[in-house]
Amino acid sequence: MKIAYLYFGAATAGVHKKLVDKVSSLDAFPGVDIQLFQVVTNEAAVSKNVIRAQSVLATRLVKWPFLWRLAVIVQQGKIYRAVERYIKNSSFDVVIMRYPGADFFLWNFLRSARIKIVFEHNTLELEELRLRAKDSYWYRYFYWGERIFGKWARRKAAGLIGVTEEITKRQALLSGKQVPVRAISNGIALARVPVREGNPYQPGQRLNILFLAGSDAPWHGIDILLNSIEAYPHQNLVHCCIVGNVGAELNSRISRMANVVYCPAVMGGALDKIVAESHIGVGSLALFRNQMKEACTLKVREYWARALPFVIGHCDTDVMSCPEASTFCLALKLDGNTAAFDFQQVVSFAGQLYSAPEWKTNMELSAKKHIDYEVKAVQYLDFLKAI
Repeated sequence: MKIAYLYFGAATAGVHKKLVDKVSSLDAFPGVDIQLFQVVTNEAAVSKNVIRAQSVLATRLVKWPFLWRLAVIVQQGKIYRAVERYIKNSSFDVVIMRYPGADFFLWNFLRSARIKIVFEHNTLELEELRLRAKDSYWYRYFYWGERIFGKWARRKAAGLIGVTEEITKRQALLSGKQVPVRAISNGIALARVPVREGNPYQPGQRLNILFLAGSDAPWHGIDILLNSIEAYPHQNLVHCCIVGNVGAELNSRISRMANVVYCPAVMGGALDKIVAESHIGVGSLALFRNQMKEACTLKVREYWARALPFVIGHCDTDVMSCPEASTFCLALKLDGNTAAFDFQQVVSFAGQLYSAPEWKTNMELSAKKHIDYEVKAVQYLDFLKAI
């Protein structure tokens, strides 16, 4: 089976690493030949294989708002013409697309495609675009694209994959239940991730917590974490490290907090050192802002693979299916009314967890069973063969 996996535009280091892991795991199976492609215009490409469309948005003419908006539409047309030309001249059996957002050009591409196209959905697109629509015309363009063409695009696909049950059910509904669907959560390549040895935590000592932010997004809930630390009466015994990208407002706030540090870009051995010094990882705390309850975030898979116990503010697809998860994961009950939570819950959880040695064995064994990409790859291939 010859497969192309396409993702559009730039991607965070974490997302790109996830995609490379996924493709490598699938490629290891006999009879599978899969290639990862990045579809770009003027963005710097990080993937080895690139489908590049001529950039319209980089020209000087688009400095006026009206022309810039028109250029977005023209650019989308050029992107799908470039993809169509490449696919026509290839011999792929299946094309998997990390869902790029619907518009006329995606629908038109699907309408004329003579190859199986499978979408991979990582969010509830309409809710996320509605949340971000005020930030840019780009988001507003895709919001209305989803409203108008979303269901028609899905019905032209050969299959739909959602990374959570919640997302998959929504995609099935939008497709009119006319297209095969499958929930396959995000994974991680355990072989490339060093298991944390770490330092044990003792009640009364400083608690080191880590937040892997990746990209700046409102559903991370970093503001909720900072509010909770500030409200904790013993915050001098808490040290928080935030790794990744945050907005200017959060960055300014972090700079004023003595016990919180911000590390914009940390990879490799430097990240390994931070993880080793941490006691607890923190996952997304404001998924409700996307009107979602379930996720399978990359940060949680990173914590789990490295044997760093973690706290989350949502339902995690793989945590829910893992009976041992309660020994290394604290799931907080947060909703739209949450501005802060009682940080003592995290401190108490850390104290109880580190006094019981079985949590580390549970994390390592359950990671192999639930989040390793070798497991996810089997699920992917079973679905692709069935459609």
